[in-house]
Amino acid sequence: MSILTELSSNNTIFFQCGCTQEVLVIEYDHKTFMADFAIYETKNAIKHKLSLWQRLRYCFYCLYKGYVYHDQIILNRNQLRELKKFLVLLDL
Repeated sequence: MSILTELSSNNTIFFQCGCTQEVLVIEYDHKTFMADFAIYETKNAIKHKLSLWQRLRYCFYCLYKGYVYHDQIILNRNQLRELKKFLVLLDL
């Protein structure tokens, strides 16, 4: 649940989710004026993969309900402050 980069020298920032299962990576490219947001699974998340039965239930749920689960990221107050600092430092 911390920030993993130094903002003053980098255009990339990493946030670990509050659940510790994912990492949010934001990379800004000054040439194209675009930000790339990516969510990666941590090693801890990979250890607890779904069983075959859980995957079948999930497939049935997607077919029955018509939509799939969209991932989310949980940022605490300090992480939100760091995100705000990062965006301000980009000087858009």
